[in-house]
Amino acid sequence: MLVLIRIIKFTVSLSLPGGDEADKIDILRVFDMTSKYGPSVGISRLQRWERAKKWGLNPPTEVSFRALVHRAKS
Repeated sequence: MLVLIRIIKFTVSLSLPGGDEADKIDILRVFDMTSKYGPSVGISRLQRWERAKKWGLNPPTEVSFRALVHRAKS
C-alpha cells in the first residue's frame, strides 16, 4: 500500500507492508496499553503518538501511519 501524506509544507511517501488485520490491530493495542507513552484519556491516538515523539519516547511509526490513514479516510 502506498499512501502520500501532506504534512506542513512537504509530502512524505510511506510504503508499509500490508500484513493481516490482526497484526495491525495488535500493534495499535500494544501502543494503547503501553504506559510509557503517557496517559491516553481525553486525547486521540495520533495526539498521544505526537506527544510521545516530542518527548523522545520513540513510539512505533506504524501507529502514526495507521492514525493518519484513518483520519484521511474519515
